[in-house]
Amino acid sequence: MNNDMIFELVQRNYILVITICVMAVAALFFLLCVISAKTAGLYRRYNKLMKNSSGDSIENLIVRYTEKIDSLEKKNTVLGKRIGRLEAGHRGCVQKIGLVRYNAYQDTGCDLSFSLALLDHDDHGVVMSSLYARDGSVIYAKPLQKGKSQYTLSKEEEEAIKMAVRQGESK
Repeated sequence: MNNDMIFELVQRNYILVITICVMAVAALFFLLCVISAKTAGLYRRYNKLMKNSSGDSIENLIVRYTEKIDSLEKKNTVLGKRIGRLEAGHRGCVQKIGLVRYNAYQDTGCDLSFSLALLDHDDHGVVMSSLYARDGSVIYAKPLQKGKSQYTLSKEEEEAIKMAVRQGESK
């Protein structure tokens, strides 16, 4: 095909040629819009990644972040061990308290006698009772293991122990 034939073909079908050119330009414009949108998305993600950097390369940022993660993992391990020790030590501390006030003798008023239960996590501890009378006061203490005592307990002491145990159940 020579140039004259091509020119003659174009003259006969100029509408078709113009339509093809317009469609090609429209397709190229559509591709340009898609590429621009994808480039803008990549640019936003790149800026988010490089936020707070001093112009470092991505490789340097990754190395720095990896070092920070390693440091945080070590600190987390140390803190986990400390928390474990604190929790273990805390089990033996007084965590539950029950107090019952009452009149031990008929001739006194104001509920000045009391039974006080002090228990740890495992219900070990002590129940103390103070019996108030006009001529003096007496305090008794009885050790507890799992909320029980080898000594006979008064109904007020038992009530104080139950109150303390219930307090622990509500936590």
